[in-house]
Amino acid sequence: MKLKWAYGCEVRNGNPVMIRKSSLWEALGLPWMGEAPLGGMIIAFAGGGGKTTTMFRLADELAEQGKRVIVTTSTRIRRPENRLVAEAETASAVRDFIEAHEALFSAGRGQVLVTGMSGPDGKFRGMDHTEMEKLANLGDVLLVEADGAKMLPLKIPREGEPVLLKGTHAVIGCCGLDCLGRTWEETCFRHELTDRVFDREKGSVITPEHAARILTSDQGTRKGAGNIEYRILLNKADNEERLSAGAEVLKALGEEWAGHCVITGYLEEEKEKRLQYHLRIRLFYEERNFGPGVSGLMALVRERGSLSAACQEMHMAYSKAWKIIHKAEEDLGFQLMEGRRGGEYGGATVLTEKGEVFLDQYLAFVEEVDIFAEKVFHKYFTM
Repeated sequence: MKLKWAYGCEVRNGNPVMIRKSSLWEALGLPWMGEAPLGGMIIAFAGGGGKTTTMFRLADELAEQGKRVIVTTSTRIRRPENRLVAEAETASAVRDFIEAHEALFSAGRGQVLVTGMSGPDGKFRGMDHTEMEKLANLGDVLLVEADGAKMLPLKIPREGEPVLLKGTHAVIGCCGLDCLGRTWEETCFRHELTDRVFDREKGSVITPEHAARILTSDQGTRKGAGNIEYRILLNKADNEERLSAGAEVLKALGEEWAGHCVITGYLEEEKEKRLQYHLRIRLFYEERNFGPGVSGLMALVRERGSLSAACQEMHMAYSKAWKIIHKAEEDLGFQLMEGRRGGEYGGATVLTEKGEVFLDQYLAFVEEVDIFAEKVFHKYFTM
């Protein structure tokens, strides 16, 4: 897709200012790491829809600068067309491919190489994460799509997402501006987990303030980024109205984050409308009380060893948390959590043995259903 415009942002006298740039790379303003610790510079893309488009746009710009760019994914992406592709399960296989195409991938000659494996659903999937980290040694830049969003413009990550490789230099958190003014169910992937970021009213629509909080939260798009360079990318600003919407999100980001924001738009005639689907999985006997919300709460309790800490991270009332847990326990017929006395903070909340097993089974089940559903969807609806 052809870039229509890219705006970098600065804060001047306390106010965010949009500044048009000549390229996405210039707008991002990332410091170049020519001698990265693990070889090439690693940039990860997380969050909502638009990651793949942004990733390939940046890859092409860097290749134009003479950089050798490797593109891969920790999830699944559409198999790229008209690209140099190395189907491989290991970094050594990619190295062999590069050596066999040395003329195309020599130092100083810009090139984009996409690597991964073709899945049964027709999509390209990534290799094992330890192998993926080794790819950084094979080029100047490694670009990684770190999570999936089922092509929805906004996302709340679940446990284990996003996948940030060791030595990642920068994370670009993406959000499609077409989420604004629309319902959570319609536009936010894993919207059931929004309680991790803030409490929202049922039936509410997504506002610039909502988007800003998700993009900057360590339980939202910025999850796992820590001290890594972080940029917020607002995409789909393809017309003046959307550009104005981007400016509203920019204001909501505040002084701390507005200067780390980029707004992009692409030429509309090259956009492709694609059919999508959405699944929400709940397990129950009679009442549908165990699903993404309860599993997300349990995962945080397991991680933090405290229901109170989990509630703080999810911005959920303590009483509400126990209420949804008890409802799930009543339907399932066994205890999911239990409190224990003593300890540094006077007690702890832990998952019961049955709760641990059930949570792991649920998460594995959801993962397998997602993969199977993707395969069946493409079987019947590939256009």
